[in-house]
Formats: sequence, structure tokens, C-alpha cells
Amino acid sequence: MRFFEMNKFLFDSVPSSKHLLLLLKLSLLLFPIVLIAVNYAFEISGYPVSYSESQLSFNGEIIKSHFAVMTQPEVQLYRVAQGVDYFFILVYGLLIFSLGVYLGRNFPEKSKFRYLGYITAISGLIAAFCDAGENLFILLMKFDTSGFPNSYAIVHFSFAACKFALLGFSIAAIMVLLIGSLLQKMLPQLDATR
Repeated sequence: MRFFEMNKFLFDSVPSSKHLLLLLKLSLLLFPIVLIAVNYAFEISGYPVSYSESQLSFNGEIIKSHFAVMTQPEVQLYRVAQGVDYFFILVYGLLIFSLGVYLGRNFPEKSKFRYLGYITAISGLIAAFCDAGENLFILLMKFDTSGFPNSYAIVHFSFAACKFALLGFSIAAIMVLLIGSLLQKMLPQLDATR
């Protein structure tokens, strides 16, 4: 709990309200643009299975079979797609972080909702780091598409599973925070510290 108290204190003032709002607006603006770009990059790469199947494959031999049916230019495009994905990671990480802090600050100090907002912000950043780790192992597998160690696929899968769990938590928490914010505005007598 001490960790969250320290971050609560930190997030109460950092980033400043002005910078937080700027970060939130910028990430909200960039998110749909970069989402379209990353989806397009993956689409033109010709990767032979769906996005979710490629993300959650933990079997190195299966991933090698995916690469085996791709041409060399498609493998190159898939590398480029990973680069575009790193920009997407940055944008969604900043979006979840800024939205979590912004929504958390809407609640009274020592409120569980405020803590939830700050935990959501941290979860978004950790999810982004997991996604970056996942991409690193995808890139490592692409250096030798038929001979990479199968352990790379397990590490890749582990990062992806952690990312998806944290993103699921973050999305659910943001929904709770949005509903809590609306209720707090609609019912001023609501005790948000519960």
C-alpha cells in the first residue's frame, strides 16, 4: 500500500494539470490515426494468421510455420509493422496513463476511485512495456525465421498475455472511473470515499 501512497502523492501533482490535459488531448488525437496505421501495416505484411493468433502463439514451431509461408518482402513488411507498432505502444501507453491520472484526480483525496485511477495509469504503462518486450522477441524471431530458439515464442507469449491482462484491467477500470465520475456529478451527495 505504501507504493500506491507514494504514487498517489506523485500523481497528485505530476504531471501538472496543464501538461496532463495536453498529453491526454494529444494521445486521444493520435490514437485513432496510429491504430489505423498499425492495422494497415500488419495487413499489408501478409502475416498468414489473425492478429490475436499471432499475439498469443507460444509454440515456436507454429510461428516458424507462419514465417515459412511468407515471402522475404512480406517478412520485411512485418518488421516495418513492428516499428509502427512501437509508435502505437507509445500512444496507447500515454493515453491510458493520462486518462487514469486525469480521471483519478476528479475524485477526493484518499478516495478508492482516486487510487483506482492512479493504478490504472501505472497498469497502462506496464502494459506498454510488456508490449514493447513482446515486439522485441518478435523482432528477434525474424532475424532467423526458421531457426530461432523456441523459447523466444514462450517469452513473446508471456509478454503478450501480461499485456492483454493489463489492458483488460485498464479498460474495465476506466469504465468504472467514468461511471463513478458521472455519478459523482449527478449525485453530489454521493460519498466518493467509499
